[in-house]
Amino acid sequence: MTISVEPNTLSISAPLLSDGELPPYEIINESGKAKCVIICDHAGVNVPKKLNRLGLEDYRFGEHYAQDVGSRQVSITLSNLLDAPCILANYSRLVVDLNRRLDHPTAFVTNTEHGPVPGNVNMKDDEKNLRVNEIYIPYHVALEKLIRSYTDKGIIPAIISI
Repeated sequence: MTISVEPNTLSISAPLLSDGELPPYEIINESGKAKCVIICDHAGVNVPKKLNRLGLEDYRFGEHYAQDVGSRQVSITLSNLLDAPCILANYSRLVVDLNRRLDHPTAFVTNTEHGPVPGNVNMKDDEKNLRVNEIYIPYHVALEKLIRSYTDKGIIPAIISI
């Protein structure tokens, strides 16, 4: 079977995230007392409206390649049980994988085990930069700030990555 994929023809202008869309991340229990930080890079399933679901059908966002199914709820439950702060990604790893270096080949995945991701095929650098500047960097800055809130007090927190 041959699948024909249209090259990415989106022309996205800044900002990527429109008013009313979710921020790149959510922090819950930020003032938790446990000496650990819970991180869930693949909690999100959302896609910025301007990316038109990356050309994928809605049902594909319930699959593992779009999110770690159940990881959001596991992270929230652990945060509550441990009284620990938790950072949750709000956007699908298909938009940009927050658990990858930006030069990693799957930071902007073009194919999944079920076929191509049309919105990522032949993506232009300016579109990647929007995703990096509006989702990837803010998430990692917030994560670093969360960890630094411990290290500035001389505490090395346990990192629990879900």
